[in-house]
Amino acid sequence: MSNQIEYLNNNIARLSKIVASGLYIPAQGNNDSGDEWETYSPYGMGEKMPKASIIAHAGALIENAKALSVELSK
Repeated sequence: MSNQIEYLNNNIARLSKIVASGLYIPAQGNNDSGDEWETYSPYGMGEKMPKASIIAHAGALIENAKALSVELSK
């Protein structure tokens, strides 16, 4: 499995947990992914997020799923 596919799988799993629970779950591992979307989060581990943040994470989940679909079709 390519690094990009593995990265997307891991990110989709994390984003799915966040959207389903409404709790912040930080990314695991180092910042060598080259992910230009990685930003500082004002939330602590397991902290309840406001609805707008959950909606934003749902959007990111959709975009990651689209990117995975593209990678898998190559």
